[in-house]
Amino acid sequence: MARVLVVLACLWACANCKLNVDVDYFTKMLIQEQEEALKYNLPINAHSYNGYNLDPYSLPNGTETYDYIIIGSGSGGSVVTQQLSEIDGIKGLLLEAGSHEDDFVDVPGMAFFAQGTKYNWNYGTVPQKKSCLGLKGKKCMLQRGKGFGGTTLINGLVYSRGSPVDYDNWAAGGNPGWSYKDVLPVFKELENSHINGDPGYHGTKGLMNVEYSKFDSPHLNAFLASNVELGRKEIDYNGREQLGVSKAQLNTLNGRRLTTGKAFISKVNCKNMKLSDNSYVTRILINPKTKTAFGVQYIKDNKFHVALAKREVILSAGTVASPQILMLSGIGPQKHLKEMGIETINDLQVGDNYKDHPCFYGLNILSNVSIPLKPMHGYVEDYLKGDGVLTLPGNNAGVGFFKTNFSKIPQADIEIMLISPNRSDAFFQKGFGFTDSSNKALIEGVDPTKTFTMYIDVLKAKSTGYLRLKSKNPFDYPTVNTKFLEDDDDHDIKTIYYAINLILEMLETKAMKAIDAKLGKVVLPECKDFEYLSKDYWYCTIRYLSDSLYHPVGTCKMGPDPKKGAVVDNKLRVHGIKNLRVADGSVFPDSLAGHPSNPIMMVAAKLVKFLKEDLKLKN
Repeated sequence: MARVLVVLACLWACANCKLNVDVDYFTKMLIQEQEEALKYNLPINAHSYNGYNLDPYSLPNGTETYDYIIIGSGSGGSVVTQQLSEIDGIKGLLLEAGSHEDDFVDVPGMAFFAQGTKYNWNYGTVPQKKSCLGLKGKKCMLQRGKGFGGTTLINGLVYSRGSPVDYDNWAAGGNPGWSYKDVLPVFKELENSHINGDPGYHGTKGLMNVEYSKFDSPHLNAFLASNVELGRKEIDYNGREQLGVSKAQLNTLNGRRLTTGKAFISKVNCKNMKLSDNSYVTRILINPKTKTAFGVQYIKDNKFHVALAKREVILSAGTVASPQILMLSGIGPQKHLKEMGIETINDLQVGDNYKDHPCFYGLNILSNVSIPLKPMHGYVEDYLKGDGVLTLPGNNAGVGFFKTNFSKIPQADIEIMLISPNRSDAFFQKGFGFTDSSNKALIEGVDPTKTFTMYIDVLKAKSTGYLRLKSKNPFDYPTVNTKFLEDDDDHDIKTIYYAINLILEMLETKAMKAIDAKLGKVVLPECKDFEYLSKDYWYCTIRYLSDSLYHPVGTCKMGPDPKKGAVVDNKLRVHGIKNLRVADGSVFPDSLAGHPSNPIMMVAAKLVKFLKEDLKLKN
């Protein structure tokens, strides 16, 4: 018995020693990586891939042949790659411009800092006229992830499918097979849910984990209680109904970021699928006479390569890169391609219908409830136990879905995200791109231990932008114009103003008064002449402190008629081009009343079902 106790004591000591080593490692790593993120110069183009200035329009000697070639391993490409790799006899190739994730990216609480690393493409927009005015150059930020996992490497990890109405509208728009009753089973197949959700709406056998953070925010509790006090419900917003409030459902696993790289790429059957990292695609090879895609040109290790596809090329590079690659390959608006010096193979409205969620970041709420600051090793100790602030991506503790009284759509058109504790760390200004004066107004007098923030997200914005090539050089980033808050009837700014008043109403509840919640005063120099809290004050502040929530979709939209802007059909086939499909957020006909990451996974899983049908395999 004494020997057993000695052995158990030794085992405990070893485990405790390992925990201490992990705490030391993560503490040093997080501090160092935060410092590096502050100093890192994010790219403004992709010229680093072409170190020898090779001619991107020359074909190299020697090729490789595959059945399927997948371009990009984000939310869409990772799912396609993993599921295709399970088909016997398939030979596939995944081309990913980035590399694998590291321990720093795995920490959800480091989401903003992760956007300051090599995992961010750092696309941006042209200067805006009516939004993002408080950002440097009046340019909205456009963070897109690079690496196995794509934007799931740096995003907020909120699992939010959107409303059933979204998908029913897709189907009603001439896309049979995309109604909510069609897509719900696919969501469930992908999901491994650990939430106490509505029966019949969730799966438990999929590869993508869904859970709540264990961290208990007193600000979140007040937010939930205040809305219940106002007659709203606590809900499973991926269940029977969407209108209401909830703790955020997250794509984390025991408090750690679960990227699609980790969830899906790590499960790839490598006998059937080759994974090629640091591989930058410059164009899809298409026979102009037969209009058939037959391969892909890409650069790796400063050499151009060609891969041929016997069956299909699947483009999953995202809402920004997918239309860019299509246009570089001769598929896009004919007039624009001619201006760029690119021969048109098929005239389609690629790059139009750019939809996103405009977001207002200017609300700080002061309280008398403190979330005490800890030294980094204290946060790490919690994190390694699957608990604490570091398990919250971007400190997003909870969400609420609301409907304005002027919306004619029977679904949520506003999302309010509760950020607790407030983000006002050293990376705040760089991460959001605020000017010095905007940043000063936002953080002045803020005690981050007692302050929380509410982001307002316009889910069904009327503002519609576009994407175009900057040049025919594949290493130049494309030109993006979100045109946020430029809709003719001011619907989008009215929606934000309506949401602000919802929040002010919440602050008058007993639940919020119990924590002495009050609006923090933010007065920008450009708005100081307007009466504080007047409509004019708010409209001015909204136009300066608005930005993207990084949910771009729609640039290769799905629909039956190319003359009405459709780029792909309901089977995700590019109109007029054989053996070429698109599977990412660019195919969405419109913005969702939710976050696009998991719906993109659903789209990818649907694509694999289409491919299996063509192969006459059972789904």
